[in-house]
Amino acid sequence: MSEKQGQPHFLNVNVWLRLLFMAFALVCLFIARILVWVAVVFQFLVVLFTGQDNDNLRNFGQGVSKWVYQCLLFLTFNSEEKPFPFNEWPEVEPGEPYRAPQPEVVSEKEPEEEQQKEQQQEPQPEPQPEPQATAPVEPTYQGGEAEVELDDQPEPLESPAEDTSSLNSAPLNSDGQDDPEKRG
Repeated sequence: MSEKQGQPHFLNVNVWLRLLFMAFALVCLFIARILVWVAVVFQFLVVLFTGQDNDNLRNFGQGVSKWVYQCLLFLTFNSEEKPFPFNEWPEVEPGEPYRAPQPEVVSEKEPEEEQQKEQQQEPQPEPQPEPQATAPVEPTYQGGEAEVELDDQPEPLESPAEDTSSLNSAPLNSDGQDDPEKRG
């Protein structure tokens, strides 16, 4: 166990005092989150109705952002400097004001004229001839063999993967059965 001046660290009063400052900073961060949401909504409403932001709200938002950053540095042991109210409020640098862009004013006649021009410029598609319906071809069966009309039938596809020349086929008799007499 490492000791500093003869005391273990868990008995060091400064460590426990820092814990109290950290707990206070966490509570303040939760309050700051609510205040920032209120400022954001109010600032949006100001811009919505006036077209420009409120300088005081913008500066408040910048100050709170810097203070939150200081709190997070302190809470994560990246700084020993305690944030406000144990130190000064962060300096705020004046920023550029926000002005909402002006919407473009378009008269009602212009869109109609533009639509007419677009319709005139678009090429008209050529009419396609309608396909003629053909009667389905039905196979007829006579004597065990199928007779099929071959009108308008597609040719069978040849498959390069099937090579039947190497297969040993047995000679067949007139009934289509294997004929052992013809095997030779």
